[in-house]
Amino acid sequence: MTLFAGFKYWPFNDNTDGIHPDREIRLCITRRPPIHRPGAFRRRRTEKMDMMPWFGQSVRGASRLKKKVRKSRPLRLRFLGVLLRVIRGLGINIDLIVLEREGAGPVDFTPPENDFTCRFLGPKDIQDLLRLDAKADRDSLESMFRDEKLCFGMWDDARLVAKMWCDPHELYHPVSPKQLDADEVYLQLAFVDPDYRGQNLAPLMRVRGYAALRELGMTKFYSYSMYVNAEARRFKAKLGARSECLIVFVRWFGRWSSCRTYSLDG
Repeated sequence: MTLFAGFKYWPFNDNTDGIHPDREIRLCITRRPPIHRPGAFRRRRTEKMDMMPWFGQSVRGASRLKKKVRKSRPLRLRFLGVLLRVIRGLGINIDLIVLEREGAGPVDFTPPENDFTCRFLGPKDIQDLLRLDAKADRDSLESMFRDEKLCFGMWDDARLVAKMWCDPHELYHPVSPKQLDADEVYLQLAFVDPDYRGQNLAPLMRVRGYAALRELGMTKFYSYSMYVNAEARRFKAKLGARSECLIVFVRWFGRWSSCRTYSLDG
């Protein structure tokens, strides 16, 4: 039975390989999968991955996750992501960053019925922010509030379940940050409680955030996505995002760097 990526099973009754008493994996080269029924090849591959007891539960979970990513991610972006990781291992970091203006087009999202409430947060909510995101630290949060950055949060009763930061002063850039006008804002560091993911909280928070920021006079919303992150760009496109430019930031061996910007508008 031939598997994805060219792995093949053969019966093996000697336990000298130290893997499994009756199975062995050998690498083979195949021109195409031997199963031609639509969907059967991927289904069989997942079943075979579940039969690998020496890798344990992590392989089954990783197999399902990779299957979802491959299905939703174009082949060219998958190849590009692998190529960038290989180059990074040689000491050359290449960041492909897309600047997007959100809310610039029609929104293809219908908010579900829910009881979530949204509001801007303040220093008194720092403890809730720390409880939501374990990677956050108090000093950084206090510094961001001192710099007059806005934090928009979504609540389920008394529990903070999602947040995003809004910077009305400066737009990030690898080389030369841009000072924003009074009607512009930079959206960043969005985070949703893992227990609430899969409930469309991210687009719901985004749409409500647009409305709250418009009440403050901010009508142009900017954010960044990595070029190879097709899921994030597709998510923002449904909320009317438009790609403005592509930033190519290259660093060689931690000593030299170069930055180019290419317009994507129109």
